[in-house]
This record gives sequence, C-alpha cells and structure tokens, in this order.
Amino acid sequence: MRTFTLFLLLATAPVALRADEKSDVAKAVEQAKLVAKAVLEGDYAKVADSTHPKVVEIMGGREKMIETTKTIMKSLKDQGISINSHSVGKAETPVVDGKFTYLVIPTTMVLKTEGMKITVESYLLGMSTDGGKTWLFVDGSGMDNPMVKDKVFPKLPDGLKLPAKKDPTITKD
Repeated sequence: MRTFTLFLLLATAPVALRADEKSDVAKAVEQAKLVAKAVLEGDYAKVADSTHPKVVEIMGGREKMIETTKTIMKSLKDQGISINSHSVGKAETPVVDGKFTYLVIPTTMVLKTEGMKITVESYLLGMSTDGGKTWLFVDGSGMDNPMVKDKVFPKLPDGLKLPAKKDPTITKD
C-alpha cells in the first residue's frame, strides 16, 4: 500500500504551467490534462519537467524522480494494477494573496486490478507568482506530508480552502 500511496503522489505530481492572463485558469486545466496524459503514456520525463522544482528536489532530482516513477509503475504492473483513467476537473476560483495566486483543480484517477476498480479523488494545488503566467502544481495528497507542504507552500492564505482528503473508493469490476 505504501508503493500505491507514493505512486499516487507521483502520478499527479506538480505541474509547471504557462498561461496568458486572460485564460490562465483554462490554460492551467488544459496543461494539467496534458500532464495527466503523459502519466498514462509513461512519459515520466515530461511529468518531471512539469513538476514544481521543490518537489523534484525532495524526490532527489530530475533523474531520480524519473527512475523512481518508472520503478513504481513497474511494481504496480507486476502487482496487476493499471491506471485506467486520470482526469482533471473544473478549477476552483483563484485566491490572490499579495504576489501569490493559488488555484485548486480537482482530479480523479481510476486504477484497475483483478476484479476491482479503485477510484482516487484528489486535487492539484497550484501557485503562481507572476499573475497567472506560470503555474506550479502539487498533488493534494502530498499536502498531508509536512515535508512537502512546508517546503513547497510554507504559507497559504487563510482564504484558501483545500478540499478534505478522501479515501479511495474500491468497487467490484
């Protein structure tokens, strides 16, 4: 289960986004969908390159993050677990706090294993320091880890409401 949890953290890992000011939220969602697609296609280099630099650092650097992701994915495959889908929902309203803009985007990942479907609902927490031109995202499940939260987002605004953590839903397939 530890491998599964680490995989979920990596699979929806932070995403660097570039967006114009008029459609930054729509562009953020569009880019998040491209990164989710990269996870499904096994393009872990693209995922690592789209990850918040602090998380890459926590993971031991770019190459280590790519290798760790490959190892986790192989372990899941060896256990008969596959990712069926990884979707990105509608973004919440951005919260501005000084020079920082924060954004929450819901995510849903469906995994399959023999006779079971596992649905994991989480979110991406994004931060921009340039008025929404560039976004950096962290998977919401990583926000439970104080090392990730304190290093990546040491101060979040009081007005930012993070979704409550949800347990995975397991159903018979």
